[in-house]
Amino acid sequence: MDFFKELLSVKHLPLLCLFLFFLVLRIYYFNYFTVPDTDFFNIMDQAVSFLNLELPTTFQRPPFYSLLMGLLSLSLPSPQPILFAAELINVAAFFISCILLYLISQKLLGKIAIIVVCLFALHPLSALITAQPRAEMLAVPLILLSIYLSGHYGAGSYVAAFFAAITRYEGAFIITALGAKDL
Repeated sequence: MDFFKELLSVKHLPLLCLFLFFLVLRIYYFNYFTVPDTDFFNIMDQAVSFLNLELPTTFQRPPFYSLLMGLLSLSLPSPQPILFAAELINVAAFFISCILLYLISQKLLGKIAIIVVCLFALHPLSALITAQPRAEMLAVPLILLSIYLSGHYGAGSYVAAFFAAITRYEGAFIITALGAKDL
């Protein structure tokens, strides 16, 4: 609770305004593309399989993003609820990534941590990955969360790394990195 009181204090007002600006910028590009990325259709098929309580026909992609999309789509009144859920997940993941990146950078760089967040938030690739329904954007905050937790709660970092690994196969590398760090 003290964390939120500290975060909402007057000294963090410029930072909160900047995060709000980044969030508005990403919402502006919400549902920006006429046709989603081609990977989305495979992820959507996997989500539909999970919703039908069936195993997907293929595991080309790890299941967490499609499972999350499917579960969130159940509560969304939209013509394309799975696509809408994917885009909501990506906007939320982007915002959480900005916060985690700031917390990690602040520990390493101090007051200039905001520059790192600005570089991430304003990079064109960040905008593209947030606007497209792809699992990469969800993997970013999970990896950042595992890095952040590794300095505070050792076991929690492995849980976040596990979810990163079942979001993108590359996320398994963070488990190895955490294991090497803990040796």
